[in-house]
Amino acid sequence: MRTLLAVVCTTAVALLATAAAAPAAVLTTLNGIETEAQFVDPTSEADGIDQEPVLGRMAQMIRATPNDGWIAFGLFSFDSGDVLSAIKDAKARGVRMWAVQSGNQDNPVAQEMRQYVDTKLCHTFDNDACIALKVGDGHPIQHMKYALFSRTKNTGGAYRDNVVWFGTANLTSLSGARLFNDTLTIYNDPALWQDFRELWVAQWNGSPRTSDLYGLSLGHFTGTSGIEVAASPSATTDTVVANLKRITSGAGCEVRVLTAKLTRLDIVDRLVDMKGWGCAVAVVYGEGKCVAIDPLDEAGVLVKQSDKIHSKTILARGTAGTTVVLTGSQNFDVPSLRAIDELHARVPATPALYSGYLNYYARAWYAASWEHGCS
Repeated sequence: MRTLLAVVCTTAVALLATAAAAPAAVLTTLNGIETEAQFVDPTSEADGIDQEPVLGRMAQMIRATPNDGWIAFGLFSFDSGDVLSAIKDAKARGVRMWAVQSGNQDNPVAQEMRQYVDTKLCHTFDNDACIALKVGDGHPIQHMKYALFSRTKNTGGAYRDNVVWFGTANLTSLSGARLFNDTLTIYNDPALWQDFRELWVAQWNGSPRTSDLYGLSLGHFTGTSGIEVAASPSATTDTVVANLKRITSGAGCEVRVLTAKLTRLDIVDRLVDMKGWGCAVAVVYGEGKCVAIDPLDEAGVLVKQSDKIHSKTILARGTAGTTVVLTGSQNFDVPSLRAIDELHARVPATPALYSGYLNYYARAWYAASWEHGCS
């Protein structure tokens, strides 16, 4: 049966992309707002910025920030030498920079970065630059990946104000260059930028401290672009499932999941339901448990596994043809929803944006294996 499914799915995905590498970037407009998607394809043989589109583009935007500008980072892990070099240059020019950070704090490159960027750590209860509460003997985690620029240049070299960058990638040589990841840059969406800024200030201040950030106005907001942001922790609402429920299911519906982790059974149950209602559902995951993977197999969902996945992304087309991308830092496990500072966004996808994500997904599908150790 799996062999037959492999033939069917390989044929279907082959319609989405050729064997060539997926584009490193896609430019589009969302409700009139200039938007750029960046894709990390670790199977690509391209050189230069195309090989490291996320790190390279981040370094470009930092270098293009005017001397009197500022940047606010929300970081988990950091070790990119190229981005550090851009930060040093920006600091020397007078650019003001701040960061909240949680991961790999002892990394030498991260330590050097903090010499140039005024940084607060989300680590101990006495110095928490985050919102989630301490859980048990652990410490809060700031896992969001985003940056706010007062002003920088787009890829065409034109200055833009109120720039927001967010996605699935850390600014590291592994996550940012050698694992499948995707990010979005939104230019001059003042509403989105201001709401992100308020969220960043709350993390910087470590206030409010709550187990239900999503339940506050601070934790969910929508930009002029139509991008809807849901922040975690969320005490009652599964923000991924809530967005899946908005996709009209039936014949012609399609759902493609590309996720580093898949252990949250509410997400699995929804995917199984959507498959039963007529949606074509395919999943590529990095880490999972058979209690989550077996029900997908049994429902006829096409499932592959890969150790090159760091995305937390879903592509969906409803029965009416409406396309959306769900993406952000939130892994599809319970702690990421209930106990960690995370972002999950619903992005209305233009044909160009959706096509770019489909090509990106196809590359990850080709690189994955049917052998996942379950069923």
